[in-house]
Amino acid sequence: MLLAGAHLLPLLLARHLPMGDVPAHLAVVQIWRTPVGQGLMGQAYEHRSVLPPYLTYYGTLRLLGSVLSLEAANKLILVAYVLALPLSLAYLLGAFGRDRRLALLGFPLIYNVCFTHGFVANLLALPLLLGTLGLLQHYLRGPTLRRELLLALLVAAVYFTHVLAAAPFAIAAPIVFFAHVRRPRAVLRRSLFVWPTLAFALVWTLHSAGGQGFGGPHRTPAVNLVVALDWINNFLVGSVDELALLAVAGTLIACLLLPARGADAVALPRGHWALGASALAITACYFVAPGHLDQPWYHWATNVRLVLPALLLLLTLPQARLSGARALLLAPLVVLTLWSAVVTAQGFRAFDATVRHLDRVLPAIPADRRVLSLVYDETDGVHQGFPLRHLPLLYQVRQGGYMPYDFDMPMMPIGYHGAATPAPFFKNPQDFRYAEHGRYYDYFLAIFRAPGEAGPTLAGATTEQVRLVTQSGRFAVYQNLGSTAPP
Repeated sequence: MLLAGAHLLPLLLARHLPMGDVPAHLAVVQIWRTPVGQGLMGQAYEHRSVLPPYLTYYGTLRLLGSVLSLEAANKLILVAYVLALPLSLAYLLGAFGRDRRLALLGFPLIYNVCFTHGFVANLLALPLLLGTLGLLQHYLRGPTLRRELLLALLVAAVYFTHVLAAAPFAIAAPIVFFAHVRRPRAVLRRSLFVWPTLAFALVWTLHSAGGQGFGGPHRTPAVNLVVALDWINNFLVGSVDELALLAVAGTLIACLLLPARGADAVALPRGHWALGASALAITACYFVAPGHLDQPWYHWATNVRLVLPALLLLLTLPQARLSGARALLLAPLVVLTLWSAVVTAQGFRAFDATVRHLDRVLPAIPADRRVLSLVYDETDGVHQGFPLRHLPLLYQVRQGGYMPYDFDMPMMPIGYHGAATPAPFFKNPQDFRYAEHGRYYDYFLAIFRAPGEAGPTLAGATTEQVRLVTQSGRFAVYQNLGSTAPP
């Protein structure tokens, strides 16, 4: 309870969370529930009819957003994630005959780089993945119709939450399955739970690919090792999270070295080795898969999303029980994890204080306008993950206006109606040129390079073309006096 409360603290202390893509996801839902053709926003976007693999997250947000604000709904979802990850790990450990207290090793993994980049759907899929594998083990040891139906629903939930969590499930599930079932007739009967989701995934993938092949750059093993370590333990700017991760590794090794008593060995169910083999297989696929996909659609960090599921499955390896004095092995982990959670909360509050200046300047932009955001910053977060970039987008779509963003991805329930207006490359505001981009927008939202600077520059713009409306902290709003309606 103490660890759970400490890890909920960062969510409760800050209004604005340092999660890069979260405002964009909330904006997607805001656009999704806006009638097509209504106002400037309704004219710029259209709704997709095909069910996307992010449906669980977007659908839950839309449902909760009907009675709560989207921010409150998102926080409620994140609270569920924080509580569900260690609980699902405990369930998985129990299903494979391990000590459930080892679920404490999962707490330092709750806040990770997926979190700070705002990949909420990916986060939600982690406890679903663990719980589904645990239920699969229970089902194969004692098949019942209720378990089979629930398993089919959970498999679909994993896929519709995030396709890159369905990938490790697709690797681990056959290993667990064939540890129990080998006869052909039994294989056909006991695998019925997965066929509906598998069929839909195949149809959706072929439809989205549009006849193109899949391709992307592959990293060398040396680069993959560096990327994997950075992805797991580089959440906080500093080293506290790395210390907590070292505590996880040290505790895991110590538990593996403990001799298993006779009762422990007898209690292990059939196929107890399957998750260890699954973790190794997922790790091997991490080195084989492309770093990201270039076609048929761009999907960043494709292979690195396999690292955390593999690590979570490796936590199931120890067979020894941690009863009595052995439980003291968890003490350093608990202390360092609590410290990491407190430092995380402090980082969240510092980020929130920065963003509150943005709250003061955004209301100066009238509703139903076209706005170009030049707020890009790699340093204003708990982790360096462009946490400020999407915040103006959410505010703007709430005002019924338009702001350019790459919504043209098949994983989203919306897309552009026509084409997006020209904008600088999204991570390089210095690419802005007034002559190229200016006429498409009514307002510009810019950020100072550092506190105390004279102000941001709008390349190529004169005082007759832009006017400073307001500024606060590091943020400023400019009106485009020379704008013309886009063709």
